[in-house]
Amino acid sequence: ALRKLGRFEEAIANYDRALAINPDDNTAWTNRGYALGNLGRYEEAIANFDRALPINPNDETAWTNRGVALLN
Repeated sequence: ALRKLGRFEEAIANYDRALAINPDDNTAWTNRGYALGNLGRYEEAIANFDRALPINPNDETAWTNRGVALLN
């Protein structure tokens, strides 16, 4: 919900808490990467997508957002 409201820093903090509980949460890594990309932190975003994709190599959202981050 925070990500959708544009409150990206708060969203990242919540993803960090989720990942502390389950570091294999593909969705949390992908959404964290998306939030970082929206803050212009593209290298960090790519690193997050790179963590998500080995967990679920078929995640189209992670692949798409990784490509967007690479373009920036």
